[in-house]
Amino acid sequence: MKHKFCITCMMIFVLLFNAGKIYADAESLQVAFIRQTNLWVKVGNKERQLTFGGNISGPKWSNDGKWLAYRKGKDLWAYHLTSNKAFSFISRGG
Repeated sequence: MKHKFCITCMMIFVLLFNAGKIYADAESLQVAFIRQTNLWVKVGNKERQLTFGGNISGPKWSNDGKWLAYRKGKDLWAYHLTSNKAFSFISRGG
């Protein structure tokens, strides 16, 4: 209950006291999402599947938007969007 109250207060504060408006160019937005246990990216109106074989979770963008870190099972991976290559960083097996 306390958590919902805090979130509500924050939303009201942002809506009432936000002096500027936020705009984004739809063509430059990048969104990472999971579809049927695989990692996908949507840039503008184009969707692209980055992983095959499933069991993907927790995608996180790098600050510069060029990398996506994610879990594949128990392993930690990163995908470089410029080179279109995936790299395994931590393998816990199983």
